[in-house]
Amino acid sequence: MASWKPSCEQNAAIFSLLLCLGCARLTVINRKAGSNITFDLAENRVYVPFPDLVIPAGAKAQLAITYTGALSTDKQGFFRWEYKKTDGTTAYNAATFFEPAAARSAYPCWDEPGIKATMSLTLIVNRNQTAVSNMDVASEIEVVSLPLQNTRPKKVVRFQTTPLMSTYLTAWAVGNLYYLESRDYRLPVRIYVALSMNLETAKFAIKAATDALRFFERTFDVSLELPKSDLIGVANYGGGMENWGMIVFDDGTLSYDQTHINAYDQVKDVTVINHELAHQWFGDLVTTRWWNDIWLNEGLYVCHLSPSH
Repeated sequence: MASWKPSCEQNAAIFSLLLCLGCARLTVINRKAGSNITFDLAENRVYVPFPDLVIPAGAKAQLAITYTGALSTDKQGFFRWEYKKTDGTTAYNAATFFEPAAARSAYPCWDEPGIKATMSLTLIVNRNQTAVSNMDVASEIEVVSLPLQNTRPKKVVRFQTTPLMSTYLTAWAVGNLYYLESRDYRLPVRIYVALSMNLETAKFAIKAATDALRFFERTFDVSLELPKSDLIGVANYGGGMENWGMIVFDDGTLSYDQTHINAYDQVKDVTVINHELAHQWFGDLVTTRWWNDIWLNEGLYVCHLSPSH
């Protein structure tokens, strides 16, 4: 188990996969110490020793690690997906899929469901791109230049800090996205899709989502803790992923042509949407300690159809 108790341990054991890690620095009560990083490739772990730094019991410590990684193409970790622009050319967007243990391929972390932390995310993206994450945007600042190879104009997008959550539920998406928003629920509900998709076809899905959120909140008598609920459509994704506040779906689930009514497709799509939204409570708010109890999350098979559907 990847855990670190500063009062009695001299090594920080964290998970990492397919990342190029640089230096590590530990700060405790304004004292800083650097460290070399050692790797255990078989266990996807890195060890950060600090033998000369005494950490008092109960003290707070900050561990900073520099690292680089690459976008994957297999819809695991931080991946890119392609879509066709209106002129027929190919373009790319990027998103994350971390369940069960791929968060470690995007950032070093204690990558186990029972270990929760608040997450504060900042992304640097092209100025003309949209960035989405578990929480709402806190600030967005355009920058003139950055020490990056790509010289296109950039912006720094900082998101609000999340509640306590597991690493596999952290999420972000970046790209040429636009959205449809509904205010029929207590909080904003948005569907983000690539520019190639007609937003009119997302109206059925966004109504299904708002109906489901009202139903679950009333049934569970527990309010959704987040400030919004975003649904992201990814081409050829297959299924859904219940990231807290930023659920990812196959874009076909979020697209429905109202001129060709098909009851089977309606029920199938609503079932997937409701299933992932139910996980915002069962799995996200309340999470199993380990994967052998995942049936407690997945066993809740919910299909709620309002009369309007």
